[in-house]
Amino acid sequence: MKDQCALATQWYQLDGVLKTPGLKHASELEEISKQVQEKIAPECKALITGWPALVEKFKADYYAFQVRDKTINLPLFSESLSHSRIPKVSLPQYKDWGDILRWQLTENLPGEFPYAAGVFPLKREGEDPTRMFAGEGGPERTNKRFHYVSVDQPAKRLSTAFDSVTLYGEDPAYRPDIYGKIGNSGVSIATVDDAKNSIPALTSAIPRPRYP
Repeated sequence: MKDQCALATQWYQLDGVLKTPGLKHASELEEISKQVQEKIAPECKALITGWPALVEKFKADYYAFQVRDKTINLPLFSESLSHSRIPKVSLPQYKDWGDILRWQLTENLPGEFPYAAGVFPLKREGEDPTRMFAGEGGPERTNKRFHYVSVDQPAKRLSTAFDSVTLYGEDPAYRPDIYGKIGNSGVSIATVDDAKNSIPALTSAIPRPRYP
């Protein structure tokens, strides 16, 4: 990464010199610039050349992104009490292409590799931070509890508690040190079918749970 960033900086400096009016020996500098560009990885070069368009994209009022088969359109600015427009995502004011590349490879925007700022571009609005936490006894009992805590909620944010037997990778057994902990302070999961029966409708491949 350091080598790529250094080459990007060199390319930026050469580009600035080539834009100088009345420059002599421009052809030689253009050849050097071409050689530098050839050493830059295509992915890194795409990040550099696409930066101006990305900056313009985040100046718009709204940002649309895809989550599975649903398009989510969210505002990029919020308004303060003094009616100032406050951006939800602030891009760095770098000019040097090496700095821009380094930022994109190590931090970058939310929803972009390496996902240091989160896996989604923006936080969804209109959802109360409700914790739908369940886990007690067997899978069916936990399933029923999940349906109860998530009923009529616009978003299903389920969180599962597992018993200590499951957390330590043990199977339910009559051993004294295991038996009393089965389903205690968490759901007991011993098989794949248990997992399917405890979490309602994880994927379309899993049948709907028995407790509507």
